[in-house]
Amino acid sequence: MGGRPRKPRNQKLVQGTFRKDRNPEHEPVITLVDEIRKPPAYLGKYGKRLWQEIATELINSGLLTEVDWPLFEMCCQTYQQYRESIDDIYNGEDELGRKKKRGLKEYFREKGSFSSATEFRALRNAKEEFLRYAGQLGLTPVARNKIDLSDHERAGKSETEKMWDEVNGS
Repeated sequence: MGGRPRKPRNQKLVQGTFRKDRNPEHEPVITLVDEIRKPPAYLGKYGKRLWQEIATELINSGLLTEVDWPLFEMCCQTYQQYRESIDDIYNGEDELGRKKKRGLKEYFREKGSFSSATEFRALRNAKEEFLRYAGQLGLTPVARNKIDLSDHERAGKSETEKMWDEVNGS
């Protein structure tokens, strides 16, 4: 199937572009998240920090639904992998086994060839995956540019929530 992927109803409501005549009549209604969940125990410090910072913003923006948690978890997991790869690349050991900082040039010199630079390949893969997940969640500048949130929607019951209630007959 070609073309742009369809936007979910709640994103159209937040953007102010929802039109009942252009939306499926029997589209599933997914519950918006109203409070942050505890991050999975396996996430490291980078993934947990991202979870705490980004989940709150997504919830406040009305963009995180109950079914988005697995996607959000994968986003935080790939960010964790990305940051761990950076640590592995830039923190090496000297001849005596002591930790030392190193640059990318030194890292590649120690590896001998690009094909043996496993940390660098892991870094690239994690970055690409993270950007893919981040785009789906509206975390990149381009994805955010497509969402129009006005300040008054953040205070009290937002216009989006009011529209959502009208659409659902609440």
